[in-house]
Amino acid sequence: GQNQNQNQSQNQDQDQDSLDLLGASLIPESDATPLEACPSDRIGSYSNPIVILDDPSVPVELTEISLTKSERPTFKKRRREEDANDTERVDFTRPLNCAHPVAVVVGSSFIKLTVSLHVFTEFPAAQENRLTHKRSEVQRLQKLRVRGNRLAMADIGNEFLRSGFEGGLVKARSRFSGWKGIEAWRQFDDKFRHMRAQAPDAASDVVLRDLGTFQAIEQLLGYVFKDKRLLEESLTYSSTLPNYERLEYLGDTVVELVAAAYWVRRFPINKSSACWYLIAASVSNVTLGAMCLRSGVYHHINYVGRSSMTSVFNGARANVLEAKKGPGLYWSKLKVPKILADIMESLFGAVFLDSGCEFGPVCDLFMRLLEPELRHLHHGVEGS
Repeated sequence: GQNQNQNQSQNQDQDQDSLDLLGASLIPESDATPLEACPSDRIGSYSNPIVILDDPSVPVELTEISLTKSERPTFKKRRREEDANDTERVDFTRPLNCAHPVAVVVGSSFIKLTVSLHVFTEFPAAQENRLTHKRSEVQRLQKLRVRGNRLAMADIGNEFLRSGFEGGLVKARSRFSGWKGIEAWRQFDDKFRHMRAQAPDAASDVVLRDLGTFQAIEQLLGYVFKDKRLLEESLTYSSTLPNYERLEYLGDTVVELVAAAYWVRRFPINKSSACWYLIAASVSNVTLGAMCLRSGVYHHINYVGRSSMTSVFNGARANVLEAKKGPGLYWSKLKVPKILADIMESLFGAVFLDSGCEFGPVCDLFMRLLEPELRHLHHGVEGS
């Protein structure tokens, strides 16, 4: 009993040591001397939107959106022909300064991803629930919240939009005193590779499928994995590790930041409420789940120790295709199994890690699988 208590105490101490790596008390320094931003990280161009060939239904065209809740941004009607002519592409490499309230949103999403990466690499055996708890603990103890930190968050958000990950991290280090641990963005990839090397058993437990299956999935995603085990892990639906859960935890923050970077470049926003709405509508469980069905990603889920749900999902996909005949967010009132959204987030996490924690490949994935359906979501949003 005494040994067990000692082991528990040691584990708690190790956990706390890891949480302290970013700094014991991160308080914005209004008088801090700004540090020169590092050069922008390399961001690639995105692939063409995915074309679904296994179904005769044409891609969905979103029209106007009508909302009833007063707290959400209001939308104005827009003519269908105007939607059809709106084909502007988003350049994620374009440096940008956005309005202060919107920059706060971007900065908050950037910090959330940074903390998530730190926790992900520090606790290699932890599953999603524990990782989420640890992230909340870091943000609480180190005061990494929007409340009271709006100016710092805005500075970080705009620096990220100007200079990418490296610039955003440098600005975060200059705006919060006591920031410890990661000094350069590339260190996240180094930590992940080291973590993977130190715990090879988990990765080796992933059962790889045949090469043809991988090629089909990669063709669907528009991305070729260097580490096939990451791809397989992201699609493994199992009650035991390795499964999709850890990658889902990370992918949730990745896709949120991509959506934020997309919308602030897609059209000018000056209200944080409009920005938050567009991000939330883009990455909600229902949206991601519907896109998993619409794209056919669900066909490649690997069921380990569970019964296949493909036939159930086929029925759900039929409902999505039928619902597309309606206006606006045609999937918004559907009941979509949450596991489908989890798998989509997991794929974003897997691509992010496999690419060396670069932004370009996950932007490509967003543009390929999600953007064609979300392109007209902003039409008529007040706050533009």
